Amino acid sequence: MKDIFEIVETIKQIKGLQTDNEVAESINVTYDALTNRKARRSIPFKEIVAFCEKEGISLNRIFFWEEKSVVPDETHQMLAYIFKDPIERRKMDAEIARAYEKLKERELATRNKKGA
Repeated sequence: MKDIFEIVETIKQIKGLQTDNEVAESINVTYDALTNRKARRSIPFKEIVAFCEKEGISLNRIFFWEEKSVVPDETHQMLAYIFKDPIERRKMDAEIARAYEKLKERELATRNKKGA
């Protein structure tokens, strides 16, 4: 799994951004919050998952080194496995579940529009 520094660089490459401040704005956190996360080597999962959902970017592309998309359940399993702290795992489970439900709702709405 990529660390926070690699994730920030990946977002810069994908979105054509130059600065960490632009990345912070893109993932909806303050520059200070992103700087703090980098100093603690902590990844803002909730914000990055929401960013990926909004931008249609694969979680694998951001968190790992794979370009292809995988089923969100598989991504969830990989992320949950990596984190050994049960509290973090529960938080992540809830965040990923919410993001996945939103994605399913959007897909259903898109299918309904195409079918109408």
